Amino acid sequence: MNGHFMSDYAPLLQALLPCIGSIVKEVIQQNPNPKRGSLFSEIWKSVSQSAEINELLALDHVFGETQLSKNEIQLLFIFHVLRAYGFDPHPQVRLSNPHFFEEFALTKRPAVICSVHTGFALMPAILASFGRQSVIVSSDGFIQDILGRSNAPHDVELIPNNLLSLLRLRDVLLAGKIGVCAVDYSDGQKNSLISLKLFKFVGLNQFPLYYFKSRVDDLGLIWVELAQSNHFNEAMKNAEEFIAFINAGCQPKRELVIS
Repeated sequence: MNGHFMSDYAPLLQALLPCIGSIVKEVIQQNPNPKRGSLFSEIWKSVSQSAEINELLALDHVFGETQLSKNEIQLLFIFHVLRAYGFDPHPQVRLSNPHFFEEFALTKRPAVICSVHTGFALMPAILASFGRQSVIVSSDGFIQDILGRSNAPHDVELIPNNLLSLLRLRDVLLAGKIGVCAVDYSDGQKNSLISLKLFKFVGLNQFPLYYFKSRVDDLGLIWVELAQSNHFNEAMKNAEEFIAFINAGCQPKRELVIS
């Protein structure tokens, strides 16, 4: 996990690490040369069935500042332990609308994809599978860790989040790359604010705008969905539509407001 997640979940992480660590150790002892997929599946199953872990994760709402679900927290913690054991697990990603992803990637047009923070950077890996390069605007000191656990390619361009970031982003997009940006940030208690900055940038430069979201199911699979904006050059309507997209089918819904 990055520093943000570690600090936000430090007490929970401290309680969960011994539990998950013992499960990982037991699974590895039973199968010292596991295949990547089977190792994760066995660990996920054991963690999900652990009464002690379920008690620690018994809160019926999103967790902490990052507003992640129980399954999202569990997945991140398992990855954290596996990487500490020297394994390099990759998320098992399923496309909810694969034809739309393929059509989007094959257009070869520049575009901007908005998302919220989840602890993963999945879209660069998905785009790479379709032969597209991506760029991320971020000043997170742990972004390389996030990209690593997301199986992202090494050629993802990183743009520091500063006064010049949108100028650089515009140049990179015009060169044919896809911009992937998380637009939520903290109000001091949780990541509940949605910035209009990127939505205004897209409208001014007339770049196509897309929305991306993910969810972790009860098997530890990550289901991702992509949708295109229905509005043109209307930042507020796009931001409202984005929030509705993120919360569609989500229980409990994220607390998101436009800033």
